[in-house]
Amino acid sequence: MSENRLKEIERLDDRVILRFVGGDEMEIAYRALRLFCPCAKCKPRWNDEIGRLELKEELARMPTEMPKAGQVGRYGIQFTWKNGCSSGIFSADHFRKIVDGTFD
Repeated sequence: MSENRLKEIERLDDRVILRFVGGDEMEIAYRALRLFCPCAKCKPRWNDEIGRLELKEELARMPTEMPKAGQVGRYGIQFTWKNGCSSGIFSADHFRKIVDGTFD
């Protein structure tokens, strides 16, 4: 990614579109954001194969939720979920790993 600074966040009903200063754009489903939340409580769950499966099943039972989104400094975004975690800070690199599926 040529420029990691976020320019715009567009929140849709089931996904978010992130636009960066360098022109890159990413579209990510809210369920994927929840599954790969980088906070200290969630990250151990998706880093473990059984934990990830349990988390996927838990998220499948929840309704899709549009979280609030706020920028943290110049590098990250924090999502606030009504029915769950809201302490993870997502960097541009973390978003790229979600989009590319490189957490396995």
